[in-house]
Amino acid sequence: MLRFVGAHFVKRDAPLPVALEVPTRDGSAVGCHENGGVVRKTGVASCLQQIEDSVHVDKDVLPVEKRHLSLCVKILVVNSLLPAFVYLTHCDLDLFDHSIRKGVVPKVATLWQRLLGNYRRGVLERSGCCGRYSSVAEALEEAEKGLRALQTLYVGNSNPPGTFFLGTERPCSADALVYAAASSFLHADFANHHASLAVVKMQKRLQGECTTLVKYIERVRQMYFEEYSAFYTLRAAPSCTAGAHSGNVAPEPDDLFKKGRRMVVAWTIGFSLLYFTLSNANLILEALSELQVDEEEEEEEEEGKEEEGKGGEKK
Repeated sequence: MLRFVGAHFVKRDAPLPVALEVPTRDGSAVGCHENGGVVRKTGVASCLQQIEDSVHVDKDVLPVEKRHLSLCVKILVVNSLLPAFVYLTHCDLDLFDHSIRKGVVPKVATLWQRLLGNYRRGVLERSGCCGRYSSVAEALEEAEKGLRALQTLYVGNSNPPGTFFLGTERPCSADALVYAAASSFLHADFANHHASLAVVKMQKRLQGECTTLVKYIERVRQMYFEEYSAFYTLRAAPSCTAGAHSGNVAPEPDDLFKKGRRMVVAWTIGFSLLYFTLSNANLILEALSELQVDEEEEEEEEEGKEEEGKGGEKK
């Protein structure tokens, strides 16, 4: 949404939920959390509302008769599609290990979470997907229904062609929500990140059947998010999917990562032991010398006792 309105912003890596911080002139704002002259909003809906209160995009762009459709899009995306995506990326263990654990956890997890390894569980328990799904299949079913509903809404309201999601000439909050949700599922490189076969099949099925929605998010990407092209794979090669699930040969990058990680751990342990030994050499030498002195004193005492015993026998 910030891209749509041309706002200047700075991105920072942070854990879920998404948050928006806006500096204020007087350091306070009615009804907002104020901290040192910064208004902070947490959650997708709250962040979008803060942007709308500032620039009034929906009020200027959306006609009154289509504002209920914008509300439907918000409910569908915030309460269904985004929680389903979070659940899938964190519940599918292979997908989590090859994407979130490598690319997200080092940036946003706390030191304590990384030591205990409970970042994934924390996201599943505290995010919007908590309690909503009992399995990956259930989340996939809800996500597919939601994406097909977006396709239907777009086909029925994007008239004439070339307009945005609700038929407006400029993008609004509905476009931001639709792009965030649809792009997450249809642009993500699930195959090369070892997602389950059910996830990959759903993505390919929707890419083939929801072509109008795919063209829409591709058009929005080209207009506002062109620099992300390297991370998107709308047309993944079939060999990628086959290789990801064959189970015969592990991908070469993953092997290199594991091998490099083992070498890093081994060298770290080795240098730690060497550093400990060198930094405490004096203490170690003193301890050894004390042990040696104690042993010599014990030997002298034993020899003295033996000599005393021999002298008593002679008497």
